[in-house]
Amino acid sequence: MFCKETLISPAWKPVELLSGGQQALAALALTLGMSAVYPCPFYCVDEIDAALDTRAVAAVARVVERLSSSSCCNSICTASA
Repeated sequence: MFCKETLISPAWKPVELLSGGQQALAALALTLGMSAVYPCPFYCVDEIDAALDTRAVAAVARVVERLSSSSCCNSICTASA
């Protein structure tokens, strides 16, 4: 039997309370997760590094590079100036 008292409040924050970089990473994670289930021939993303710090930009670049080299998928990325 399910008991309401056993519920633990999640550690999730509303999206509105996240920083711009955190929102960008969440959106990118959702997009990449969906692409694993529903692959597409190419992805076009624009300025995904605009709200990210240097460490996050490097991590995203590694993920995009790894995904593009291990699949038949092409990615088109633009960088902010």
